[in-house]
Amino acid sequence: MLNFRVSLRLFSFGNRKGMCRYLEKMAAKGWMPESLTGDGLWRFRRILPTALKYAVFYARPAKEKDAEAMAKQAEFYELCAHDGWELVCTNSEIQIFCNRRPDPVPLDTDPVAELDRFHAAFLRGFVPTWILTFCLFALSIWQEIRYCNWNLHWQERLAALGIYREEAAAPWGLWQAIPWGLFSAALLANIAEYFWWYRRAKKAAQEGIFFSRPGIHWIALALWLAFFVFLFL
Repeated sequence: MLNFRVSLRLFSFGNRKGMCRYLEKMAAKGWMPESLTGDGLWRFRRILPTALKYAVFYARPAKEKDAEAMAKQAEFYELCAHDGWELVCTNSEIQIFCNRRPDPVPLDTDPVAELDRFHAAFLRGFVPTWILTFCLFALSIWQEIRYCNWNLHWQERLAALGIYREEAAAPWGLWQAIPWGLFSAALLANIAEYFWWYRRAKKAAQEGIFFSRPGIHWIALALWLAFFVFLFL
């Protein structure tokens, strides 16, 4: 019987409740998380089936080279342990704690601080991806324009020789450009939706309400669907 297992389970970055429910079910089956990668790959070790409570804390683990940050982190872990919270695993932006008490004190008690940590972690994780995506998009458009110009040049030359119909000598690539335009619009809609959500969540946090995970607006969803439809036509 194996004492470990690997599971692929994807969650949106802000879905801390979904992650906690999943881990609580796994604990009831006798599995404790050991590690988590950014692509949703969980590694578990075998334990006795037990009822555990989990909490997701949005913060980067301190680096060993930063003595001050390590000291603050050790102090934080000590406070967590006082309330029964034990660190079980981390990745680049989140730390996962478990608690054996049936009704533990919440790990996060300040909705403003929690939202600020989530926002900082979200930007660190997604802004580089956004920048890279737009750079690749710009490169794809540039290559498409070059390809269209090359095709137009040779169509005109073939038309002059009577090999290709002159009325067909038109720029190619407009049909191929439609999916990329939809892709760009969908990504921009996602970015706008996040910052709109963050503005509302910040106002709610100041009133003492903890944030719920950011979703996807129907406009962005429709654009993504249209992108995939045109991509595979």
